[in-house]
Amino acid sequence: MTFLVGAKVEDATPTWPARLSGFAARRGLSIGAHDPISVRALAVDDTCLICIDVVGLDDETCAQIRASSPFADDHVFVAATHTHGGPAVMNGHLGTYDREARQLIALAAVRAATGALRDRQPATLEFADAGPAPVATDRRRGGRPAEARMQALRWKSEAGTTIAWLATYPCHPVVLGPNNRLFTGDYPAALRDRLEEVAPGSIAVFATGCAGDINVGHNAAASFSRAADLRRTFEEATRIGRLLANLVLNANWCAIAEISPTATRTEPVVLTTSPLDGRSVEMQRTEWQAQLDETIDEGHAAVLAEWIAWSATARASTKSSWVGSVSVVRWASVTLVFLPGEPFLQTAVEIARHSVSTACLVLGYTNGCPGYLPPADAYGDGGYEVTDAHRYYGMPSPFSQGCAELLRDRAVDGMRELEGVSPRA
Repeated sequence: MTFLVGAKVEDATPTWPARLSGFAARRGLSIGAHDPISVRALAVDDTCLICIDVVGLDDETCAQIRASSPFADDHVFVAATHTHGGPAVMNGHLGTYDREARQLIALAAVRAATGALRDRQPATLEFADAGPAPVATDRRRGGRPAEARMQALRWKSEAGTTIAWLATYPCHPVVLGPNNRLFTGDYPAALRDRLEEVAPGSIAVFATGCAGDINVGHNAAASFSRAADLRRTFEEATRIGRLLANLVLNANWCAIAEISPTATRTEPVVLTTSPLDGRSVEMQRTEWQAQLDETIDEGHAAVLAEWIAWSATARASTKSSWVGSVSVVRWASVTLVFLPGEPFLQTAVEIARHSVSTACLVLGYTNGCPGYLPPADAYGDGGYEVTDAHRYYGMPSPFSQGCAELLRDRAVDGMRELEGVSPRA
């Protein structure tokens, strides 16, 4: 099967001290860059995936990029890698944002898409499942989930050289913690560098899988403090990125030989939020203020200040839902599912079980990132993702129980249609 494939990278690193996003405990502007903040576009026939080194993208920015790209609106998929070392570009979410940085990444995304389209050439496709890696950890229950698999696609030119890679892994890029004030792509940056090092002239794109409950070995609360953690270093990010890349390079690759046209389907989705209890919010505000008056931990104080600021907007909010979409793309016998927000790994596993394709890649953080989307059985356990994270995301309350299942069902319906399977009963 021959595709028309092109890829392009644009540097969108702010050259000024800019706000970073990803940790409520972090204070201060950026002081430089360890890695470029890259915007990478992969064009496959008439579809385009754009991956940006930021923690999240609001739906307005994603819509702006899609409308300005040279591709049809519903054939463009704009994803955040979810690095916690990127500029703050979400208006009203994840802390105070930098307007100029947002414009920088939006313009870079359009340039990257335009360049990828221009550079397309005939290419064949290969797939590799490198299996579980000794990196991803279930940060809510502990242990290394076997379902957190390293997967990759590779396109080769008619001359046999690698044009582009698409690698995906369901694990939070949070090796670097709230003390870091250097721009970084975290471990995906090292992963991409390694793949490109082995195939000079190629462009590696990384898309984060459904990693809402998966990270590199610490729980979510560990990021509330600015206490030094010797494990959260650039050296460790490089080690993890290269380890994952080497798994890809050493995997068994299979050629995708099926002949079928590229196809897409996008399903709208309305995700409701839990009813807001104004009295409870006021009680929490009083409690947070008392804790803020007593704490000596600067990271904890920053988090409390964030929650107190949220309480004022939450009480005034009338928002009770978020409107987004779920997209499915089929490249011959490879299916990609694009989900918004931060779904848990379980959701991706349940979607992939319904696929009859040679490969099914389920990605998160795409076309909008309004917050965590835990499966229904996670609500009873509480925890940051269920009860707290909505405040940093600027949402009035958590998403309602059942939203993850709604995403799953929309994805499965679209996938079955593209794969030619009978709809669910």
